[in-house]
Amino acid sequence: MQRLRLVNLYCRRNGYTLFELLLITAILGVLAFILFERATDVSHAVNAMSVHRLESEVRATTNLVHSQCHLHPDCDVSQAGQRVTMDGQVYSLNYGWLDAGDTLDDSQVDAYVNYEGFSVELVNDRTTRFMLSDTPDPANCSVSYHDAWHEPKNHKFFVLEKTITGC
Repeated sequence: MQRLRLVNLYCRRNGYTLFELLLITAILGVLAFILFERATDVSHAVNAMSVHRLESEVRATTNLVHSQCHLHPDCDVSQAGQRVTMDGQVYSLNYGWLDAGDTLDDSQVDAYVNYEGFSVELVNDRTTRFMLSDTPDPANCSVSYHDAWHEPKNHKFFVLEKTITGC
């Protein structure tokens, strides 16, 4: 009979004590914090990979056009500010490299690169910046393309800058 009363008392207990509720809440809070931090790290990594992808695409496109310029009879890699038609497309070139920074969508670098998910701006007359949209700091999650026009001592190359601190 004594044993039956203990079982009845134990079964009558409804709910949890305040301490048990606080302990469960604290554990769930710590787990939520850890998952949030991991999700933030993953989104930063995904954004950084998008910037890396665009940098690779700009580099590959520019190198391809420069290689075509070397093979094309109307293209002069020792001349700046030329417009050359190759394979039915018009390219604005400086020393055989794609132009940047003067206008948008006018046979310059942004016209030949797929920058979906990025916004584009002209920084100055020789620089085009592709900024990843929907990031905390788009200007610091970007790829900047500097053409070869204003570098007469070293006009053999374009310059790409990648920034991922704001991703």
